[in-house]
Amino acid sequence: MFVVRAPRQNSIIQREPRFAHLLQDIWRIVFFIFFLGADLSIVFILPKIQPLWLDSLGRAFSLLVGHVILMFLVRELVPNPPEGSVRVGKDKTYLKWLIARSFRDVANCRLFYGPYQLLHGTRYLYLRALGAKLAYDATIDPSVVISAPSLFAVDTGAQLEAGVKVENAVHAMGRVRISPVTVSEGALVGAHVTLMPGATLGPNVRIGPGAYIGPDTCVGVGVKIGEGAILAAGVDLGSYVRIGAGCVIAEGVSIGENAKIRAGSVIPPSTRIRGGEVWQGLPARAVFRDPRHQESSVEE
Repeated sequence: MFVVRAPRQNSIIQREPRFAHLLQDIWRIVFFIFFLGADLSIVFILPKIQPLWLDSLGRAFSLLVGHVILMFLVRELVPNPPEGSVRVGKDKTYLKWLIARSFRDVANCRLFYGPYQLLHGTRYLYLRALGAKLAYDATIDPSVVISAPSLFAVDTGAQLEAGVKVENAVHAMGRVRISPVTVSEGALVGAHVTLMPGATLGPNVRIGPGAYIGPDTCVGVGVKIGEGAILAAGVDLGSYVRIGAGCVIAEGVSIGENAKIRAGSVIPPSTRIRGGEVWQGLPARAVFRDPRHQESSVEE
């Protein structure tokens, strides 16, 4: 069995300051009023034309296009904190993150984002305006939640199913972790999967429903991850690895190409698994070793 170490008793975790909620609410109100006022101006400033249906169609089209352009311009003006770890407190970088998060909260509210969710093309334009790097033929379900679109990249042919959460900016344990999430060509991310900051999915990856992909996890080409599997922080999966349903891969594990972890297994932290091996159990042990790989598996 492996032991999970508790945090040091003398370590100080900085809580979110009291002013943070107030500051975010103020900025949310400012952004909301600004966008609502700008949208109403676009609708009512246009001269009336006949017939009525053409006038209504023109105003609706102008509103949709104008709002996307406005989102793009404001996103360029809003200060974005650098990637990495930001300490919570009265720091300029942390304040920038609060403002950027307030902008994203307003941009993603139903009143503004809702009209664009109906069509794939309008969804694509809206996410691009918010800074996401998307291929047009990538499929993103309307229910997908992206915490920071400017730190999200999806390549051609990739698909994200209903309920997927992309957490590229996470506030936890006294720090804000900001890191991009990348989904490569042809990858399939199943329903209700969570992708944490720094997660990178290689080409043609398949992730089953309900899986959790932890921070700084690198998933190689053609990897298959079963339903409900959990990959902790810093996991590195080589090409064509197979992770069974319900597996738990602990922090810092490295798995070589073509290895297989059978369903329900738990891999201890910092384990090194050779390519072609098969592991099973709780905690897992090698049940098959590929003679073509000479290096030994290591559990640190």
